[in-house]
Amino acid sequence: MSDGGDVDLKLQEIMPLEFRFARRETIDDEAIVKCDLPHESETTALTGYHLKIWVTEMSQGSQYFRGVQKCEATSTEDAGATAFDDRKLFNETITLILADPDVGCRIELMWSSVVIVVMSVVALL
Repeated sequence: MSDGGDVDLKLQEIMPLEFRFARRETIDDEAIVKCDLPHESETTALTGYHLKIWVTEMSQGSQYFRGVQKCEATSTEDAGATAFDDRKLFNETITLILADPDVGCRIELMWSSVVIVVMSVVALL
């Protein structure tokens, strides 16, 4: 990103955003599961999201594989005149839910990260 990512990030925020995963109900299944990342408007700064993914573990003969049954995403945003300039943290929270279609049980695993945007200033002497 030639500008440090600032213009690219703002451009991405006005585009529709979505997550895509392989469904994999069978070993040959090539279908895609999609979920949108909601975004209020072009005037709010995206500061993070919480993504929930329902994962299935399957077997076909001696082959084991995983797929995604469904996903949901919610976003966090800041508004105001300086929202884009004041954005220093981006919080990603991903919850994996083991969905067993035969038993109906679920196990939740949560992964969260905070990305700190660090501004560096180079002083010429």
